[in-house]
Amino acid sequence: MNNYDCIKPDRSKIVMAMAAMPVVNIINLSDFTAKGFKLIDKPHFSIESPILHYIDVQSTDEYIYALYLGSDIESVDYHTELHIIDWEGNFIKKVRFNMDYEAISLTKDVLYLYTYSDVSLYSVNVSELR
Repeated sequence: MNNYDCIKPDRSKIVMAMAAMPVVNIINLSDFTAKGFKLIDKPHFSIESPILHYIDVQSTDEYIYALYLGSDIESVDYHTELHIIDWEGNFIKKVRFNMDYEAISLTKDVLYLYTYSDVSLYSVNVSELR
């Protein structure tokens, strides 16, 4: 499983969203300190029934946008969520979608959500998410 990384646009920090655990790490590049934040209501790592947690991450200078799956790898019944977190690790909001997305990208004002199964693209203004 992969981890998903994104550098803060001001280049002061890196976020790492983990695929194998419900954990987001924030690394400060000025002093190389790291803080880890675990979702308390999500299951831990399991070899017997692995769960795919974070599947993509993007950021602005204000917020981290992490796409969360939270389902076992073999499941076809899953629902993605977008977790919005500030750079101090505070969980701001969880956004659930009517569709299951597999990837995200971000411009200054617009978050794009992708699904590859039916090749669709959805966009939303980030100010509407907060």
